[in-house]
Amino acid sequence: MKSRLLRSTLTHNVFSLYAGQAAIYIAPVITVPYLARVLGVSEWGTYSFALAFSTQLSLLVECGFGVTGNRAVATHRGQPAAIGPIIGAVILAKMALIVAACGIAAFEYARIPSFQHQPALFWFSVTSGITQGFSFAWYLYGIERIALAVGIDVSTRVSVAASSLLLVKSPDDAWIYFAAQTVANTLAVVGSLLYVLRANAVRWPGLPAIGTMLRQGIGATLSRPGFGVFTGLNTFLLGVYASSEVVGQYAGAERISRVVTALPGPVCLALFPR
Repeated sequence: MKSRLLRSTLTHNVFSLYAGQAAIYIAPVITVPYLARVLGVSEWGTYSFALAFSTQLSLLVECGFGVTGNRAVATHRGQPAAIGPIIGAVILAKMALIVAACGIAAFEYARIPSFQHQPALFWFSVTSGITQGFSFAWYLYGIERIALAVGIDVSTRVSVAASSLLLVKSPDDAWIYFAAQTVANTLAVVGSLLYVLRANAVRWPGLPAIGTMLRQGIGATLSRPGFGVFTGLNTFLLGVYASSEVVGQYAGAERISRVVTALPGPVCLALFPR
């Protein structure tokens, strides 16, 4: 009976993740052609450059906690008192990483002229990446509330896609996409945090625990370097040296390749907490 229940839960989790992935990739089918047409090749390249930078900041703040935090919560899923320090350690570690992300953003803003010409686009892309990286999905995956995590993610993406279609009308409006993303991410973080606080009493650990969490997170991040390459690092590096037109042409093809590389992801995420 227990084995049947576990299989049923696992099947539900896998189905939820694939349904979420389908929704996630359907939205760009609508928004990418629209934004490319409205923004034009040059501004689409600038937008893609900012999106790639935003993605790298998100990966920095997330710092592999989707693996390490997920694993720690899943390990102590039946011990609520043990989960409190884990949540506190991850939150404080992410706060430290946010400070580092802001420092990197300030450095890149001063170094790259194309960012200085569009400050709203740049800084909203920064806040978009930081708020996305601060997600509590790692906790929801760890307690196997995967359908809830997927629902939050899909709702966020759909609201951003709708905002883009309604509000982005000219090349000067590219910043609106990142502003909408920032608002949606912030609401998702606040909602998830309220859920976490209702289920657990967060305890703030000492510096050694935070350092351990950071070290494990960095190790998890470095163990999957291909993920960073296929989520915008190449686009960002190209944008540092090439024109906006070249970046725009490359970014369109790169967005398509992500679909193929992400196909096994839901099965991995559903199995990992076990």
